[in-house]
Amino acid sequence: MAVVQTGVILRFIGLSGDAKPSPTAGQAGSKFYETDTGTTYVWDGSAWSADLSSAPWARAIKSVTFDGTAGKGALGAVPFFTVTGRVFVENIVGFVTTAITEDGGTGVSSLELGVVGATTLFIPAAVSSLFLINRFWQDATPAQFGEAAPAATKEVATDQNIQANVTSTGTRKVNGGVIQLTVLWTPLSAGALVV
Repeated sequence: MAVVQTGVILRFIGLSGDAKPSPTAGQAGSKFYETDTGTTYVWDGSAWSADLSSAPWARAIKSVTFDGTAGKGALGAVPFFTVTGRVFVENIVGFVTTAITEDGGTGVSSLELGVVGATTLFIPAAVSSLFLINRFWQDATPAQFGEAAPAATKEVATDQNIQANVTSTGTRKVNGGVIQLTVLWTPLSAGALVV
């Protein structure tokens, strides 16, 4: 068979919320790169689909400022990332940018990291008083200067939202401090996102 030019391959760059253009059928193989998610989509001649074979790791970063209110330090879930579809988490790293403080309640408060339905999937409960400034949070003992990634924080497939969870042996809650989470991930299903 002789090589035949079938069309012009186009390359687009935009955000995940932008409307993707519709190349012609002869422009199959055209690509659209989402700068905010790191996901590349390929035009198959009639529709866009995520290029899962060569998708680079995307990075999502979010900081939560704890103040003791619902979703920000009261007992229960502290939402970090919304997961759409199925994703593969290459690694997840927490970093304490402002030391965690607790209110005057009873008992000892702790933080754990997981997903909806599996609150310790990534990190088991760590006592809140250990969350000092400039500590990496990847296990039950936040570490200064750095830490090797434990098995639980890397190479995890999920389709659930990523969240911290505040627990207590009494009524004590987290009422101050800031934790930043960074997730390196790639999609396992078309249109999958971590935001």
